[in-house]
Amino acid sequence: MSEGPVPRSPPLRPVRFGVLCDGPKIPTWQARCIEELRAGGANLALIVFPAERSFDGSHPGSLLFRAYVASHRPAALRPADMAAAFRGVPSMRCRATTQGAFTGRFDESDVRRIRAYDLDFLLQCGFGVLDGEILDAARYGVWSFQHDDEPPYRGISACLWPIYNGDAVTGAVLRRGAGPLGGGIALRNGYFRTALHSLRENVDGVHFGITAWPANVCQDLRLGQTVYLEGPSSATPVTRSPIPSNRQMIRFLGRQTRHAIRRAARGLLRHEAWCIGIAEEPIESFLQARGEKRIRWLDPPERGRFIADPFGAQIDGATHILYEDFRYATSKGVIATVEATATGTPRTPKIAIELPVHASYPYLVLDRGEVYCIPETNEAREIGLYRAIDFPTRWEKLGTLVSGVAALDPTVFRYDGRLHPARRGRKHAVVRVACAEPRGTVGTARTESGEGGHPILAPRGDPVRPRRHLVPTGPR
Repeated sequence: MSEGPVPRSPPLRPVRFGVLCDGPKIPTWQARCIEELRAGGANLALIVFPAERSFDGSHPGSLLFRAYVASHRPAALRPADMAAAFRGVPSMRCRATTQGAFTGRFDESDVRRIRAYDLDFLLQCGFGVLDGEILDAARYGVWSFQHDDEPPYRGISACLWPIYNGDAVTGAVLRRGAGPLGGGIALRNGYFRTALHSLRENVDGVHFGITAWPANVCQDLRLGQTVYLEGPSSATPVTRSPIPSNRQMIRFLGRQTRHAIRRAARGLLRHEAWCIGIAEEPIESFLQARGEKRIRWLDPPERGRFIADPFGAQIDGATHILYEDFRYATSKGVIATVEATATGTPRTPKIAIELPVHASYPYLVLDRGEVYCIPETNEAREIGLYRAIDFPTRWEKLGTLVSGVAALDPTVFRYDGRLHPARRGRKHAVVRVACAEPRGTVGTARTESGEGGHPILAPRGDPVRPRRHLVPTGPR
């Protein structure tokens, strides 16, 4: 029986979006949102600036709050100059008249001008709370993040109150706007572990963790999956986080300091302990059977190190594992290697790839007799490609696959005759499963959940990226 030609996937529809901002300088996290959108294929077709600086309804805030923010400015909120990125993009200036505290309405003539650009959505990076026809000026409305608080402290007090109240998580929502009295349509929402010891880290963790959300929704637009974007608006109005008073700031600083002292004490007494285990069975068996797997755990390294992120490859009859070897003294990981038959990792790591920045997750690709590695180097904001000159210890960098993106767990897998990339924007890894060709599985364990590792083909042929949720049974 002869096989016919492989059917082509339907072309993705183009997406056009505009940005509402107060000027060419915007917070760094918003700049990254725009970078992610454009990197995903969306076309930035319009920039809308205010015609003049008007009263935004902000309050001065308490003295202690203003002083603390000025001395502990989060990296996510530092201004990024987008003049070069906006060059060549059509722009216009519009007037938003104030209708009560924080509520702005665009002139009808300005709304008509915006509609003429036939935009799919407007990403709100300024202008305060909006109401009126501007919310329907694009096909799928105006998108904004709920944690925007009173200017000029947007995003700070919303991340302060979880620390003040001792909340385990801090939430964020990307919404399609429905005016000040409506809750809008939640397009993406999520929760991030609260950095109880540091407001600056909590702000950065939340804001940098959501930069890919508009691009993710935009991908649904390109695929025609738009039902949820046109659903009913939530009846619950969006509430804003109040700016703390001086008395509340004193309490906040006391509680944050207490959490920081506890964290430092734990760091002196305890460290995370990761290790590598090997299962002598094909990776697909983790989908086909329940119950515990027989895992041979390597002896853990000495105090002050951990090993994680294992990936294996069988070359010339020998299976070698590439893994992250992390030292707490330097807070930096290198890519090391060990034979799968070893009982433990060497005291001095056998280095495979060492870079100026932290390296982890050495994802391996075997193609046409060559061995390639795509390590995670999110500190360098790039995804690099390396080829083995003498596997597993000598490698050369072939080039950069993606630049300007702090990707976590970069993964490339072959499916349906094509290579597909995958990555994550925030790490919550616990058990990592990696394929050692042609048989054998390598994994690590930790006590949180997430996803990553070598994709597995499910019985129906669909690719599955392992979600790690395993009670650690190996050495600690």
